[in-house]
Amino acid sequence: MDVVDGMIPLRRRPEALRTAVRWSKLLLRHLMAEHPADDLLANLYWNMRLLGTPRVPPEAAEWRFLWCWLMAWGLAPDLTRCARCGRPAAPLFWTGEGLACAACGPGVGRPRFSEEELSLLRRAAGADVPGVERYGELGELDGARGLFTLASRCVGGLLSQDIRNI
Repeated sequence: MDVVDGMIPLRRRPEALRTAVRWSKLLLRHLMAEHPADDLLANLYWNMRLLGTPRVPPEAAEWRFLWCWLMAWGLAPDLTRCARCGRPAAPLFWTGEGLACAACGPGVGRPRFSEEELSLLRRAAGADVPGVERYGELGELDGARGLFTLASRCVGGLLSQDIRNI
């Protein structure tokens, strides 16, 4: 057996390694045993490679991992339009169903995402691996790590909701 990719950079970053283990646990919890999920395993692999990149904050890689997973399952919310009325809007507020504009959903007490924040989330989610590496400085922007963490928590709940509805 040859080891093609030992992911040495990932193994040298404890915070990133903890994130990779958490992702593996999520996959074990949400996937059916012995059911093929090649698209999700490829997602896991490439985002673990991102975790090993020093310029990419683990929070950005986690956001991308969860977003790609939701896209593969057809559960990803639209990051440009209100989930209820369909109009393009900003800011958008997180609800259990996705993002809603101020007119459609009560924004009080809900996570709020500005146009600038939504743009950053779209760029990180939609970029290929080299693109996210180019956005490596994202973690250095004011509040970007917190933004990625908040967005990951919001969309992570969609995975649990979907499993409970089966």
